[in-house]
Amino acid sequence: MSPHRFRHSFALHYLRNGGDALTLRMLMGHTTFQMVSKYVQLASTDLKAAHAKASPADHLRL
Repeated sequence: MSPHRFRHSFALHYLRNGGDALTLRMLMGHTTFQMVSKYVQLASTDLKAAHAKASPADHLRL
C-alpha cells in the first residue's frame, strides 16, 4: 500500500459515495480539475456499469 494508492482509493470511493468533484479537488489539494477528472471518469464507468446491470428498460421482455 503506497500513499498514491491510498489517495487514489480515497478519491474513487469519495465519488462513488456521492461526493462532488469540487470538494474532492479541495480535499486532495489539487489546484486544477485535471487530476480530479481522472477519478470522475473512473466513477462514471462505475455508473454506466450499474445502469446496464439494473436498467428496467434493458431488461424488458417484449
